[in-house]
Amino acid sequence: MKKLMSVLLSVLLLVSLTACSQGAKLERGAWDGTTFTNTFSGITMTIPNTEEWTIASEEDLAALMDIASDTMEDANKLQAALAKIQTVQDMMVQNATTGSSVVLMYENLSLHGVGSSYTAEDFAKEVETGLKNNTQISYTLKDNYTTTLCGKEYVVVPTEVPDYGMNQSYLMRREGNYMVEIILTGLGQESIDELLGMFAE
Repeated sequence: MKKLMSVLLSVLLLVSLTACSQGAKLERGAWDGTTFTNTFSGITMTIPNTEEWTIASEEDLAALMDIASDTMEDANKLQAALAKIQTVQDMMVQNATTGSSVVLMYENLSLHGVGSSYTAEDFAKEVETGLKNNTQISYTLKDNYTTTLCGKEYVVVPTEVPDYGMNQSYLMRREGNYMVEIILTGLGQESIDELLGMFAE
């Protein structure tokens, strides 16, 4: 379990470092019981329960973004802080029993100097390069494909991590100045499919 979380955190760092701008204002989402909704990204996801699934707290997400936890409680301070952050953490959940997890975050493309023609396909290539060059974790990359999630089309980079017996899928699409990123981690493809099933169609 601890090994899975350490892999996940290293992946978050990896993706934030391999990302290389136009549009809607970024707004973070919110939980209502077991359902998470974000109008900016159009994401709606419902976890089965909160007994097996742990929702990362605002303090946890603030720590990942290296901002003061009280900033999360002040809308004006938060907006100012988010504009300066390369990787904005929006939501993270993990099943304490299986280690399956879902992470939703946004890469601020304005901080990378890429133009309006930079696409999810371009970002996928960056992610693939980062995974291939990872010297700590050995990834097996499969063929990319596209899928529709919550009514939006995503580019998917599917991988296997044989040393840990798990699969990870990286989903991405561009929304204005941000790249919407979803990282799914599970023990096998069946677990990934179950995680995808938690999102609204």
